[in-house]
Amino acid sequence: MVADKEFQAYLFKAANGDYLLACWNIRLNQPARILTIDSITGSFNLVDLFGNETPVPVAQNVDFIEAGRHPVTLRISGQSQEPRLAPAITSLPSDIVLTPGVESSFAIACRNPLNRALNLSLSLATPAGLAVAPASAELTLPAEASQQLPFVLKALPDFQASPREQPLLNVSIAVGSNVTRSISAPIRPVRKMAGIGGTPDFILDSAAQVNSCVINEPGTTHLFWTG
Repeated sequence: MVADKEFQAYLFKAANGDYLLACWNIRLNQPARILTIDSITGSFNLVDLFGNETPVPVAQNVDFIEAGRHPVTLRISGQSQEPRLAPAITSLPSDIVLTPGVESSFAIACRNPLNRALNLSLSLATPAGLAVAPASAELTLPAEASQQLPFVLKALPDFQASPREQPLLNVSIAVGSNVTRSISAPIRPVRKMAGIGGTPDFILDSAAQVNSCVINEPGTTHLFWTG
């Protein structure tokens, strides 16, 4: 089972009919992401390394997987139909650049990978000194539909990010009242520097100025700047 190129999952079926789903995010340098398990009609349990099982709530026959740094193993019991792994319901920007005192606009992409309508609730939270509007959103996505939700982030002029801690925009995603997961996006505060100008010492505006001194991986040539 593969939901996308950055997420791997393997589904096993035991002799007693139980399904065991092992999954993980293969991009360890990326933030945790939320994927969807659909077609859950039986009991759903999270299994740790010692075999201990914790019941996981389900709503609308779906639940979420947090694809983070640590592998996740799930047991689905009491159903004959295979569970289905679907892509992420929500997608955040890779980061949000913010100038203190200036509003920054961003969007959260929501999509319903299911064959039926899905009710979602989003709740946003920021560190002290930052404000996001709106702070929450509710929507009903038709089957296989997508929607972009616009938001505005603003910082007070004297806001200072801690050099020891990355400020984060935290987003809680809920299906029903008992299935909630959280994801986050880094906030990168910047400041405009006054008095910077003059003639540059060097201008890089042509691909001909770039000379590679090592043999490159052919599969990455499409990433090279071509001017």
